[in-house]
Amino acid sequence: MALQSKELFGAAVPQLPNLRAYPHQGGISVGQLAALGSDADVANLTPMQFSSATGLHSVWSGGINEVSTITSDGTPATAGDFTLSLEGETSAPIAFDADAAIVQAALEAMSNIAPGDVSAADSGGGVDLGDASHVVTLSWGGALAGLPLAVSADMAGLTGNAHVLAEATAGAGSGQEVDALLWAPDVPHAGLAAGETLIQLLKRGVADARDVPLPAGESQATLDASLKAMSLRQKGLTIQGLSGVA
Repeated sequence: MALQSKELFGAAVPQLPNLRAYPHQGGISVGQLAALGSDADVANLTPMQFSSATGLHSVWSGGINEVSTITSDGTPATAGDFTLSLEGETSAPIAFDADAAIVQAALEAMSNIAPGDVSAADSGGGVDLGDASHVVTLSWGGALAGLPLAVSADMAGLTGNAHVLAEATAGAGSGQEVDALLWAPDVPHAGLAAGETLIQLLKRGVADARDVPLPAGESQATLDASLKAMSLRQKGLTIQGLSGVA
């Protein structure tokens, strides 16, 4: 394939050792013989995900959207306010007795959260967080779909017992974020046994979004959101050509 980024494998791009991939095995383990699913015919720059549980890379299979909950105590707060933070940005103060609509509006007013990135719903006791054991559930999606999110809360401004923020579905470590790109050369390499493909995992460097193929069954929006993840850029792998990425 013709790569848009001509510097992809320049001298400044560290690469992992070459791996050999066989059909019908379960993943890519760095430095070991491994495979790429049902066959070894995988496109260049296929997005990969890493499972800390198995220690293997496999073809990215989409994101699991995170879900956060805010729960009032059985004896709830009686006054004050709290704030929510995401990736270094903090909301305006939210009243102790806010309901889901108010919490969602406060989040959408943040510079890094757009309408559609989060939806909030009420459940549990009463009608809002001023009532005992009320729950506001935050379902993340949109540009934040499938991403590991660092959501936090400051409850110090509440009078009485604090609300509790919890993440019901954590993306970090779930193996659902794009962690690397697989390089499977178009031209077969001499000296390999039948059925083998020489591959490399690109974990640092610069790639062009137009070169990253969409795995079967996945949405382009979800893949683009995963490729925009700050965690990916912090690891040294930059994807150019995505809107909204500096």
